Amino acid sequence: DKPEQLDHATCFQVPERGQSENISKIIKLIEYLYKLTSQNQGKTLVVVDEAHNITNVEEGRNILTRWVREARDTSTAITVISQSANDFTQHPE
Repeated sequence: DKPEQLDHATCFQVPERGQSENISKIIKLIEYLYKLTSQNQGKTLVVVDEAHNITNVEEGRNILTRWVREARDTSTAITVISQSANDFTQHPE
């Protein structure tokens, strides 16, 4: 379920790890949260764990990069966590 506003702690987790079809769902969720935080009036902290799943897909990289670059304007802090720094440096974006 997707919240309509962010006023409390919310955690999203895929039902089964390692399923490739989850990647597109996660990207859609990232896109939705980007839209939601852009309209939010309060301060928001977003933590994206296992981010390599998103950064290895061009669509995921694009939306995450745009969100991170624009987040400060909406009082949103985004922490992106992955296994290796290479997950964030292997693509020129």
